[in-house]
This record gives sequence, C-alpha cells and structure tokens, in this order.
Amino acid sequence: GLCRFRGRTAFGKDGEDWVGLLVESGEGVHNGTVKGKKYFMCADKKGIMVRPRRIVEDLGPADQTVSDAMLKGSREMRALLLQIAVEKEENYRKRVAKEQKKAKKKKLWKSIYDDWLPPEFSDYEEEDHAEVFAPKMLHSPRPAKDKTK
Repeated sequence: GLCRFRGRTAFGKDGEDWVGLLVESGEGVHNGTVKGKKYFMCADKKGIMVRPRRIVEDLGPADQTVSDAMLKGSREMRALLLQIAVEKEENYRKRVAKEQKKAKKKKLWKSIYDDWLPPEFSDYEEEDHAEVFAPKMLHSPRPAKDKTK
C-alpha cells in the first residue's frame, strides 16, 4: 500500500503514531475516515490505519529470492522508521524530564518544611496574671442623688 497519512489520531492513545495506508491490492477497512474524522482520501474499503511497527516493505513476489538489500529496506523506509523512532525518543525524553522536574519541585517543597519546629521562647518568664481573668464590673454604679439640694 501507499502511505497517505502519518501522525497522531483522535482514536489513538497520547503519543501514539499511526500510519494510514491506501491498499493497492486486496481489501482495506475504510475510506480514510475513522470514527467520523477524515485522515486521508481513498476509495471505499481501500484504506487502513496501522501502527508503524506493523509496516513491512514490499519485498516483491513470493517466488523471488530476497537479498540482504531487500531485507534492509529502501532508504525512504529506513528514513521514515528512523524519523518515527527519533520523534518517539524525543517525546520520551521530554516526558521523563517533565516528571523529574515535577518530582524535584515536590521534593524541594518537602525538604524546606521537613525540619520545621515551632519557636521556643527560652527568655520568657511566666508571671501570675490572675487579675486579668478576675470578674469585672462592666459599668460603674451610679452615685445616689443628693436629695438635700
């Protein structure tokens, strides 16, 4: 088949690459549309989506002997597979760096407050403050009026 699409899809997992192939001989599964999203155009039942590791370069008729060069694959196929591998490695490294940064940040936050203790007041002298808690009158009694005046 012919490669008509390569990349991420709505139906695949995050970080998962897919290859859309136009099936030249035989029958495919769809017309380039998967779950309502069009990835490429082809005739009905002539399209198929596969993971890159499932792709094998056409080595010719079955009765033909296969040479080492044929097993190695063409430059284009090797370049495509290398590009996919490099992209996956870059994405993996980014994800690991992000996780390490998140873990480092969490560890930094934790280490700042791990050894914290409440302050101690060694120079504080305890005094008796009983009068503070003694009952008090909220208002003073009115002086009696002098009726002699």
